[in-house]
Amino acid sequence: MYRRLLVAVLVVLAGCGAAVPGGGEQTPSETATAAPVPTTTPAPTPDPVVYPPGLADDGVNATALAAATRASLSGTEFALQYDRREARPEPSLGAVYVGPRVQVRAGAPDRYVVNRSLVTERGGGLSIETFRNATYVNGSRATTLTRNGTETSAAGPDAEGVPSRLAGSLVARYLAVETAEVTVFENGTALVQGEGGGPANASDYSVTAVVAPDGTVLRLDALYVENDRVQFATVRIEGATFEPPGWAPNGTNATA
Repeated sequence: MYRRLLVAVLVVLAGCGAAVPGGGEQTPSETATAAPVPTTTPAPTPDPVVYPPGLADDGVNATALAAATRASLSGTEFALQYDRREARPEPSLGAVYVGPRVQVRAGAPDRYVVNRSLVTERGGGLSIETFRNATYVNGSRATTLTRNGTETSAAGPDAEGVPSRLAGSLVARYLAVETAEVTVFENGTALVQGEGGGPANASDYSVTAVVAPDGTVLRLDALYVENDRVQFATVRIEGATFEPPGWAPNGTNATA
């Protein structure tokens, strides 16, 4: 009986890895080596996108953008051209596009010229521009040119700063959109693609604009429907050297 009990105990101990008397020298078990932990360098955190004033990744603050455009242009030499067209059916040509053109060249807030004309564009690239009037402001004096000649008078109380205010008002009008996608490029310039909103009574409105890092709107192209007619508007702003118009007193081509 005791012999059977001893054998049972030895069997249990052998199963637990114990040395069995008379079983010879025990072979030590191998120590497990931990697998190397892979090390990776975390990706650098990208620099945050810097948006021009009045812009965000998903929207446009037209009021802030207009203020930035106005402030950046004030006191600088620049040229602005604003065009607006309305599609009008014409049986022989399909459609003509008619609307105003305003051209501004500014040398200072109180020294600038504004030209106004009516443009008719037809198929085949034909464009007819009809002069309406022009005004040259030089300090406290304003000279107006019409088809009847020139007339000089005192500049009005609101004459100073007209060019930059006009730029700001156009931005406020055409970039007041409901939704927008804004892309900022490496040089800080932003592309705006907006939809909805726009001028009063407009529908199917869409607009694209290029904005400088300081918030100046450099170009703008809007397309919409108003009064059941397709309309489009464009704005172009760029730096330019100012010279008085030749028809104005002391102009480059003026004669005594």
